Amino acid sequence: MARYTDLIEERENKLLDTENYSYDKYVGKVFSAYVVLNTCNVSLSLFFGDIFAGGLRTIAIGVIFLAFVLSSFRNAKRALRKMFIFFFIALLMFVVGWRFGFSNFSILVERFWWLFVFGIPLFGLFYGITDTRTVLFSSYRCIYFSGGISAFTIMKSLMAGGIKGDYSMALGYALLYPTLLAIVFFKTRKSFQIGLIILLNTFVIVSYGSRGQILCIGVFICLLELFWNKQITIKKIVLILSILTIGLLVYAFFKEILQGVIYLLEQIGIKSRTLYYFMERTTYTGRETVWADAINNISAKPFLGWTVGVDVSADGFYPHQLFLELFLHYGVLIGGFLSVSFIVILLKNLIIYREHDKLALLLFCYGVIPLFITSEYIVWPSFWAFLGICLSRNKRIIRLEMEI
Repeated sequence: MARYTDLIEERENKLLDTENYSYDKYVGKVFSAYVVLNTCNVSLSLFFGDIFAGGLRTIAIGVIFLAFVLSSFRNAKRALRKMFIFFFIALLMFVVGWRFGFSNFSILVERFWWLFVFGIPLFGLFYGITDTRTVLFSSYRCIYFSGGISAFTIMKSLMAGGIKGDYSMALGYALLYPTLLAIVFFKTRKSFQIGLIILLNTFVIVSYGSRGQILCIGVFICLLELFWNKQITIKKIVLILSILTIGLLVYAFFKEILQGVIYLLEQIGIKSRTLYYFMERTTYTGRETVWADAINNISAKPFLGWTVGVDVSADGFYPHQLFLELFLHYGVLIGGFLSVSFIVILLKNLIIYREHDKLALLLFCYGVIPLFITSEYIVWPSFWAFLGICLSRNKRIIRLEMEI
């Protein structure tokens, strides 16, 4: 009888493992679809903005994404409960922001569209994953698509007479996840195709994007190489010394190096906004003024906050800093609690899982770092995907601690 019970339990475990693998693989494909659709959205806006209307384009891409999410309903229903709970919370935030925040309704709808259609599904899906490696390696298709977009971007610009001062921060961030993922794949496979895609994407990011994407790539490489493996090897020591040496040389000859790079690029008709910013040796980007305005607004309503979306609809700007945004929306008390909670959950998850979880590191650099320099948490779906992983793990950690 005991043997029969063991066989049943073994069979159930195998079925559960199969279901978990299928679900994790499905989540990876869904996230890859989101990255591809977002890149399409940005590319169509950049190159064919006059032909494809922005609002209709965004709606169409959202509908396609939801259809992709529901394409495997057997897997999707596993996350539906979390999606519905989060949806009603977000709907309450929307109503409060509309009725009490004196927000511009159309702007509020535009921001919450990204949360309802992309952020909530990704949060629910990532909350239920069991193996992040399966998710990571199932999202590889977006790498090749990004390479095609980068090649098209370069050819189109050069055929038009060179890349002359074009700027698209959105395109830079759209290519960021595939670039970081390609770096992970290149470390394990050393593929020529992957290496070429990394070079193409990085070239487009430097030419079109902003310093934020360069920062994310730099942080990702440093964390991946230096801190995500406990073993101290000769290779790692050489790498650390090389990075320090290159850093010192760049610091000592910063202006001369930039002048040389800018000159070489200009010979083929390329003018990079990012490199010119670095050349000016200035850190002022206008964010200091926005931060000062946000602090003043927080001081005006420190306890209740201004609700979600009011900062954008009233002033046309958002704080460009996650914690300031939370304080502004929810007040110092709730905003402070959310900020501290996020820091604790972030550190707890990254430290405990740092040895083998490159997906969390990747989503941290893609979904969290930009919120401190560029974007808003409401319209940043990758942030909600990262938060889904963190909250799910935090729940498991608490459960294990209670069992011990």
